[in-house]
Amino acid sequence: MRSLALTLVFLAVVLVGCSEDQNPLSNNTSGEQPTTTLQKPALPFQGSATGMSTTHQSPTCVWPYTLEQSASGTGDFSHMGHCTATATYCVGWYWTPGVSPLPWSGPVIGTGTIKAANGDEVYFSTTSTYTVPNAMPLMNYSTGTYTITGGTGRFAGATGTGTLTGVQELAQFGTQHVTTFTVNGTIVY
Repeated sequence: MRSLALTLVFLAVVLVGCSEDQNPLSNNTSGEQPTTTLQKPALPFQGSATGMSTTHQSPTCVWPYTLEQSASGTGDFSHMGHCTATATYCVGWYWTPGVSPLPWSGPVIGTGTIKAANGDEVYFSTTSTYTVPNAMPLMNYSTGTYTITGGTGRFAGATGTGTLTGVQELAQFGTQHVTTFTVNGTIVY
C-alpha cells in the first residue's frame, strides 16, 4: 500500500510539472517557448554561361561609367541546372583621341539574373575590372566578385559571394559580342 501511495505522489508531481509548458532541463524562467533557428549552410556555387552582349553609350550609367553593356545567354550552374542568364553592366571606358587606347582597362559594375528551367531565379550584383591587352585578337578579360542579392522560388532570400571571370570577343562598337562568364563561390538558400 505504501508503494502505491508513493507511486501516486510521484505521478502527481510529474503531472503538475508537465502541466507547465517548459522544458524541465531548460534554464528558461520567462515562461516563453524557446525557439531554435538553424543556420543554412553555405553551399558551393559554380557555373558559366555563354551568350551575346551589346555595348552602347549609356543613358543611365554615371561617370566614371560611360558605356552600358546588355548581355544574355545560357549555361549551367550548381543547384540550378541548365539556365538562362541576363545582365546589364556599366563600363568605365576612357580614350583620348590620337592616343593608342591599347592596352586599356577600367571598372565594371552590374546586376543580373540567373533563371533555372523551373522559373526559380537568383539575383546578383558584380564588381570587376576589365583589361583589353592588345588589338589582335581584340579580347576583353574581366575579373572580380559577385554577390547574390536574393531570388525567387527556392532561392528567395538567397545570399552568397565568390569570384567572377569573363571573356568577351570584341567587335565593332554597337554590335554584338560573344561573351562568357564563370562564377566560383558560395550560395546560401
